Amino acid sequence: MGAALLQFSLKKQWIHHMITVLVSYLILLVAPAKRSKVIIPVFVMTYLTLGHMHRQFVNYLGWDLGFHTTHMILTIKLYSLSYNLYDGEMLAKGKADRASQKCSNLSLNEIPSFIEFLGYTFNFSTILAGPAFEYKIYKTA
Repeated sequence: MGAALLQFSLKKQWIHHMITVLVSYLILLVAPAKRSKVIIPVFVMTYLTLGHMHRQFVNYLGWDLGFHTTHMILTIKLYSLSYNLYDGEMLAKGKADRASQKCSNLSLNEIPSFIEFLGYTFNFSTILAGPAFEYKIYKTA
C-alpha cells in the first residue's frame, strides 16, 4: 500500500526508496550488527545528501515533491533499526553498554523477515510525512 502511495505521489522516483531498502536489507544480512550500525546510516545519509544536491542543481527553489522529502523518514527508520539490532546483539552477549541498556525495551534479537522489513519501511500511514517510529513499536501495534 505504501509503495502504491509513493507511486501515486512521486511517480517513478519511488524506485529510490526501493533501492535504499534493498541495499539496507542486504547490509543487515551480510554485515554483523556492529558494522551495520555504521554502514547503514552512512549509506542512507549519503544517498539522501546526493538527492538533496541533485535537487539543488536541477530544481532549485522548486515546489514539486521529490523523493528526498519522503526519504528523510526512511532514513530515520533504517538508522534506528540498525541500532536496535546492535543493541539486541550486545544485550544477548552480555556486553551491553549504557546506551544499549537504556534502549533495551526497543532492542531486536533478530533481523526481521523481508516481508516484515518491507511492511515497516513502506508503511502507508507514515511513508509521506512520518512519524518514524521504532520497529518493535510497529511490530507490536
